[in-house]
Amino acid sequence: MTSSNEQRPALVVLDMIAIAQFLGKHVFRTIDSATFDQAISRNNALISAFSAKGLPVFIMNLELTGLLKSFNGRLFRPLLSNEALAAGTVLAKHGPSGFAQSELYERLTAQNINALYVTGFSTDNAVKKTVADAEQLGFEAVVVKDASLARNSELQAQMIRDFDEVISAERLLRELE
Repeated sequence: MTSSNEQRPALVVLDMIAIAQFLGKHVFRTIDSATFDQAISRNNALISAFSAKGLPVFIMNLELTGLLKSFNGRLFRPLLSNEALAAGTVLAKHGPSGFAQSELYERLTAQNINALYVTGFSTDNAVKKTVADAEQLGFEAVVVKDASLARNSELQAQMIRDFDEVISAERLLRELE
């Protein structure tokens, strides 16, 4: 049994999928491929480090249902490395929050997790809503600022200022060593 003050962390990676990269580059026209690739690389490194420490990793990907389900293949394919996908638990979500109609809450509570490091796309939607839901459910939630992407850099800077707890990927990786 863990003491109430002991941190039991998990990594939650949101929507690092093909459609997110497409939206950033072609719809919002504010996220270039290099920036998205850096975020993917940081997420791969974080997943590897969490896995090496035996800490849980949840890779949450938006999944469409009903008539739109046929779009799940190519547009919603994960962009993380095969090694990262194998190291984490991939779960479907059906809304912006990682908790939206998913198994995330049940998986976290079954493992006595009380702290989440949250990354992914987009900081101003999925990350924001997952953090809000996590805090409402009693989890400590920390955003990994450079492993997350908003629709544009100005919005990213604003969102990072608005979160209660933020850390860089580099610092988190050092803490996990």
